[in-house]
Amino acid sequence: MIISKLAKNNSEFKQIDEFYKAELNQNMDSSKKDIVYIIKENSRLLGTCIINIQDELAILEKIYIIKEYRGNRIGDGLLRASLNYALSKGLIKIYCDNKSEFLIKEGFFNCDEDNLCDINSFFTKTKCGDK
Repeated sequence: MIISKLAKNNSEFKQIDEFYKAELNQNMDSSKKDIVYIIKENSRLLGTCIINIQDELAILEKIYIIKEYRGNRIGDGLLRASLNYALSKGLIKIYCDNKSEFLIKEGFFNCDEDNLCDINSFFTKTKCGDK
């Protein structure tokens, strides 16, 4: 079963940090991030979404899904779960400067303001910036 959830404990943060080292050869200290959402199949980590908060603005730092699970809407589910959690914490806008193919396809950059997306619009319209 595939589940998406907020990372909360040290063993999850350790698994995330090891995941980034193995998958992307990047050092990560996920325990210091504001919102870390994960997607797992059983105990296997399939991907993460990391959001930081600065001055009441959510900043999408990373979203990553392992290659063999891409194209199955898992990234979409992870992004939506993460944005829903951010919205539940009172955050209404999210910024991202990484114009990845995935985020462009999701409609993240069809916004009125450069690289800034209204989270409610993301959920209520087909794409973030649709009128």
